[in-house]
Amino acid sequence: MIRNFRRIFLESLMASAGAGLIPVWAKSNSSVLRPVDMGDTELPTLESGSGPVILLVHGANADMRFWWPVTESLRDKFTILSYNLRGHDAQAGRHAKQTRNVEGYLQYSLLQHAADLATLTKKMFPVPVHLVGHDFGANVAMLAAALHPGIASSITISNPSELGLVFEDPGFRKAVAEDRQLIDLIGRNLADARAARAYDLFLKRYVGSESHFLPTWTRAMFQSNARCLPMLLKMYRDNPALDESRLSRLNIPVNLISGAFGRDSSRAINDILAARFAKAPHALIPGGYLAPILNPVGFSQAVHGFIAKLPAIGSMSRT
Repeated sequence: MIRNFRRIFLESLMASAGAGLIPVWAKSNSSVLRPVDMGDTELPTLESGSGPVILLVHGANADMRFWWPVTESLRDKFTILSYNLRGHDAQAGRHAKQTRNVEGYLQYSLLQHAADLATLTKKMFPVPVHLVGHDFGANVAMLAAALHPGIASSITISNPSELGLVFEDPGFRKAVAEDRQLIDLIGRNLADARAARAYDLFLKRYVGSESHFLPTWTRAMFQSNARCLPMLLKMYRDNPALDESRLSRLNIPVNLISGAFGRDSSRAINDILAARFAKAPHALIPGGYLAPILNPVGFSQAVHGFIAKLPAIGSMSRT
């Protein structure tokens, strides 16, 4: 079954990313592609490397491919596990066919993603893992760690979304308003079948340029996940899920990483969290919102440097 899943999933990635663009390490026997049963669905996972476990949680309009550059940088020191959040990429088409309401597979909340993350971690690893989340994946990781103590030994928060958070900081409120205007504009472009324009708007806001040079596979990844936008819109309009009482439950070491480009909403959130978690290091690295792709070495060094200073949590063995 795993062998068949590996073939099907690699073919899926190949079709969407472009032939020949899948990293060599992802196709090697040292990397394991497999589905994990969530009870009502299966989530694709990619595991590579050896050592303490880092579990990577992707963000908006992305999937596990987002972490390819970081995995390549860290897999010689850690076991790296990435996965597709419910409703993303290959999951999307299958769920749409199984649901009477085509939009039904998009109706997943921040709480549902957090529950999935906790289940995935408990099923796969006997010891706590190091969580690394980007964009709303950071919010998923924070909520999962707060609601399910014991699954994580640390958390790295990279360019978090404002999803589920409410802060009174004026800069944060301004950035949130700009973000939501952009999301609505991207939604209108997607509705008019202008996916390329939607992608350019996304880059201009979060990277700083519409013509920024990115690996070819990134455009395919973002565009193939554009169908997730209705889910994001619903999640942004749901009741907040990460209030102060839940943040106060994060009693594990916190690491903050912000891409150095302006003070957009994600940077504003990390600045606020830096005050909330006084002992948390806050690395500002080149690459903007897409630092894990544009500056994977700098990003990986910030993660590795943080984890290296933590007490050992025992060796990893797969359950």
